[in-house]
Amino acid sequence: MFGIDPINKHVTEALNAMKMQLAVGVSLEKSLRTSAQGISAAGPRGIMEKAADMSAEGASFQEVLKQLSPMLSYSERTILEAGWEGGRAEWAFESVVERRRVLHETRRQIRGQMVFPSLIFTAACFIAPAPALLAPMISGQGDADLTAYLVQALSPLGFALGLIVLYTLVQRRAARSWANLPAGAAPPRATIFDYLLLGIPVIKHVQRWKNLGEFASLGGNLLGAGVSIFAAFDLCAKAVSNGLYRGDITKIKDRVMKGDPIYVALPGGFRWPIEVRAMLEVGYESGKEDEVLDRMGRHARERYLDAVRTAGQWAGRIIYVFVAMFIILQIVKILGQIGAAYSGVIG
Repeated sequence: MFGIDPINKHVTEALNAMKMQLAVGVSLEKSLRTSAQGISAAGPRGIMEKAADMSAEGASFQEVLKQLSPMLSYSERTILEAGWEGGRAEWAFESVVERRRVLHETRRQIRGQMVFPSLIFTAACFIAPAPALLAPMISGQGDADLTAYLVQALSPLGFALGLIVLYTLVQRRAARSWANLPAGAAPPRATIFDYLLLGIPVIKHVQRWKNLGEFASLGGNLLGAGVSIFAAFDLCAKAVSNGLYRGDITKIKDRVMKGDPIYVALPGGFRWPIEVRAMLEVGYESGKEDEVLDRMGRHARERYLDAVRTAGQWAGRIIYVFVAMFIILQIVKILGQIGAAYSGVIG
């Protein structure tokens, strides 16, 4: 139903195994085949084994990447292709594995922070409607309406689960649409979701540091490998996940081609904070832009994880607010029933 998890942990470990094998001279075909054995899910394992068969038949690395597209994002394929063509396959695989492990850690932190609020929410869904269920029995006016109770208890749970399913479907659909892009194609333009993610308080900080980290890490490694700044920025524009940053990086490249230093070409505003401009200015003046970008990538990754922790804390608080509102609503309903019963007795 949902397709392959875009950051499947077993796929990440298989990519890490490939990196180690390629580093010591194992062929692409053999590294694919042996790494596939570590994947328990039949879907990803079959995809990797098919890629190994293609490699054995003489397929190019780009064709192999196309076969792996259901389990690798467009940006990951871009990094791997750039590293393979530049003779830096080990670095490319290491970069992709590191990015995926950061996402695994992000997911783990968010899930960990959401466990207790979710349990409170679930308990409240069943406890809050209970007085209304027991009221008729206590007053001697009739039996408890179990069906109405279950409807009231399960409705908010169903709504929350529906939102989770909808988010999962959107995420997997986006991953599949990127996977179907041919190698070398222009990446998708910014969507309304890109604007939304950079407009929501707290979440926008997660998006900012995630994309800045992707840009800086890849850019620093490419420049350090001798790739021209124009080609490096082309690849960075394809690798970042948010469409607004893809557009920004393309505009930066155009201005650099006209002779502007990188730090001058940076757009202003929230997406490119002043500290990034200052770091790139130092790199330009020292002639060590690759080292500065690499350092900036590590800094952005730390800020990204901090932003994720903050987002997880706020998500828990929002759940508590919904629980409080739900309980208040049930109290209002009970008071309304008591008032109606009292009016009936007086009348």
